Amino acid sequence: MTSPTLSFVVPVLDEEAGIPELRRRLHAFLEGLGESWEVLFVDDGSMDRSPALLRELAAADSRSKVVKLSRMGSGSGVTARRGSSGRRPPPFVTCCVP
Repeated sequence: MTSPTLSFVVPVLDEEAGIPELRRRLHAFLEGLGESWEVLFVDDGSMDRSPALLRELAAADSRSKVVKLSRMGSGSGVTARRGSSGRRPPPFVTCCVP
């Protein structure tokens, strides 16, 4: 399998309500780019159903990956950097959703 051209990093912390719509919009946008891609959802210690929803997304679509951080509450910027460390070289796009 070839590495994707673009990695889109999404920090997640208790985003249960917004995950389905974010996934729908994000995938629709990325499909239109004409490039191979992956979405890295980085869970920063969610206490709601976010982790379960993310696992379901990853199981349904191999382009969605979930990274669970062991240290919680780092903030979206740190979460995105930690979640993408050790991955293939950029280009990375980070999405910080309020």
